[in-house]
Amino acid sequence: MSLRVLSWLNPIRWLRSLRRSLTPASVTLLLIGIISLNIVWGYPWLGMFAACFACLVVGRAVNYFASPRLKAFVQSARAVPVGCDLAVPTRLVNQRRLPAMDLIFEQTHHCRYVGSLGEVAITPTLRFSRRGKHALPAILVDSYFPFYLFRERQWVASDASIVVTPKRLFREQDSDWLELELTLKGLASQAAQGDQIHYIGSREYREGVPVRRWDFSSWARLGKPILREFSTPAAKSVRVVIDCVRPQSASPDSDVESSGRLSRWLQKCKPTSKEEAAKETGSDTDFEHALSLAAAAVETLVQSGAAVVLEVRSMGDANDRPQLYRCEAGSDPVELLVVLGNAQAEYIDDQSYQNRQPRTEGPTRQRDQATVVIEPGQAVKVAVGAGEY
Repeated sequence: MSLRVLSWLNPIRWLRSLRRSLTPASVTLLLIGIISLNIVWGYPWLGMFAACFACLVVGRAVNYFASPRLKAFVQSARAVPVGCDLAVPTRLVNQRRLPAMDLIFEQTHHCRYVGSLGEVAITPTLRFSRRGKHALPAILVDSYFPFYLFRERQWVASDASIVVTPKRLFREQDSDWLELELTLKGLASQAAQGDQIHYIGSREYREGVPVRRWDFSSWARLGKPILREFSTPAAKSVRVVIDCVRPQSASPDSDVESSGRLSRWLQKCKPTSKEEAAKETGSDTDFEHALSLAAAAVETLVQSGAAVVLEVRSMGDANDRPQLYRCEAGSDPVELLVVLGNAQAEYIDDQSYQNRQPRTEGPTRQRDQATVVIEPGQAVKVAVGAGEY
């Protein structure tokens, strides 16, 4: 407690805070106060100097104690692809008894007045460059009351987080996706057909059943409402397999750990290609591209009317069984995209990776189920049947 009091009374801290809070208006007032000393002629203008000094002291004190205490409430999407803009509606509630005035949020949105327990709504735009789960950044709030003499800056953080999913692929930019998209649409159309609808019998009327299922002839013959029953089509699913196991040579940290301090410094100084730059930032380009293919495949299959079963392979699977995630046809595939966004590569030595055998899931796979296997650094495999792939 004593250390906190001494830190609060530190004059250097106050001077640094004063320097950061200066605005063009306060700097102009400070220059006028210095000129009012009239050093050249030796006759200071005490009235002007006292007015400037009082405005600076009172203005800084009012600006410090009148700054608001805000709490952020965020309503954002659960996931967003890498490199895409996301508008995040945010409500900021003033929790102080005193009102707040002359506020600027994120240096763009100006607010004249926010009352006690009042709120202001803003919509900042975010863009993430790396995949994974990220906390939403804090919102910058500047308080310029009174008269824009000083600026009290604060960062309002929220507890919200978002999952950044793999980068979206476009046919014009990615040749692998251009070849795979047509195949996936064909698989989706076959899976969406399912079994044909057949008449299986009649039963008594139930409340809420559509009119088109009423059997009027049986109703007239029996004297009570009768309904026709049909078998619903059984939609087939397409399995998308993503392998998260990678050889140690593909790890982006392998080159950095093996090199010395001087070689790492020289490597940072020389120009590098996109692939080398991606490795320096800690990303596996082949693995990220495979995840992007899997995400695009899931979205295409679901939108085309096919159910999708996502299989994520890793070394730590319990009982040697991979993790399975299902998404029905026509529904929102955000759950599967979140899984791909949180996927992490597992690196093993090269010899173990070469001797690793692909695993099959015979009991949980249908015989006529289509399977799309995506392995980083290799061509995408598409197969139909319960055999090995």
